[in-house]
Amino acid sequence: MKISPENFILNGADSHSNAGAFLISGNEDTLIKKIANILVSSFAKNGFNHIDKLEEKVVAHYKFEVLEDQLFSTKRIVIYNNPKEVDIDFLSSDFFKDSVVIIMHNKLNASSKIKKDFDKNKRFVSISCYQISTEFKKKIYNKLMVGTQIKI
Repeated sequence: MKISPENFILNGADSHSNAGAFLISGNEDTLIKKIANILVSSFAKNGFNHIDKLEEKVVAHYKFEVLEDQLFSTKRIVIYNNPKEVDIDFLSSDFFKDSVVIIMHNKLNASSKIKKDFDKNKRFVSISCYQISTEFKKKIYNKLMVGTQIKI
């Protein structure tokens, strides 16, 4: 499912908490990292306390260590950075039922197979991050001012 970064930032990650995986792509690295941080913070509040950051080139397998310090919770956040291939069937499997997968990709074409697969899958979220418009910067500024009740 494709969503805009503007809507995601303004509305937060809570409305997408049932998504199995997130693809954050584009050429705006700062925005990609910001959205990833919002996701990590949101899921951490919901008990996803273990984070695995991986540099794997293919998302088709996943080896993880047993979490000894978390006896009853296996919830984890798995972050992949710029993989070349993503096995959608693997991401859809029960293997990740207690995990959330975040794929950050700053070298992905809009017409790539990975992007197309995420855009059409209803369980996955695709967010394309490109330069933010001045209008959107004003919206964020206004929301911040109203939220903190700062008067100028």
